[in-house]
Amino acid sequence: MPIVMMMLLMAMIDIMMVFFRGVVLVRGWYEQSFRELIEFETKNSIDSKTLEKFTSTLVHIRNRHSNVVETMAQGVIELKETHGIDINTENRIQYFLDRFYMSRISIRMLINQHSLLFGKKEKNNDPRHIGCIDPNCNVSHVVQGLWHAILGGEGYSLVFRPANRY
Repeated sequence: MPIVMMMLLMAMIDIMMVFFRGVVLVRGWYEQSFRELIEFETKNSIDSKTLEKFTSTLVHIRNRHSNVVETMAQGVIELKETHGIDINTENRIQYFLDRFYMSRISIRMLINQHSLLFGKKEKNNDPRHIGCIDPNCNVSHVVQGLWHAILGGEGYSLVFRPANRY
């Protein structure tokens, strides 16, 4: 379960970072989310009321975690302002943040996919999509376009317009 990975990552934080307000808040949010999700472990997933409650819980969790990036950044700023950190500590923090944010992206994608498939249907959902996934997306074409845009290719724009908001 991805949220367990997030909690393990939070447990690996440098001991100095553990005491900063931003990090404490984020850790608390993930602990609360884990407690809420574990309640569904023994429930019948076929039951429509359970599925509706689970989806609602996921959406609530996603909304709770909307400020994680800013809050973690504040924790890192607090650390830098109150402690002189060396390059080794800086590298460890960056390693942690890279893994943390990649896991966060994965969790948000899973939550969004589930809520689009099993939640209340919105009017602006693209009928070609399965949840937030476009099965006709040519990933190779998208990557090539991005590559050309990064290299300054003609006719490409670095503006990214996702089909769904995360």
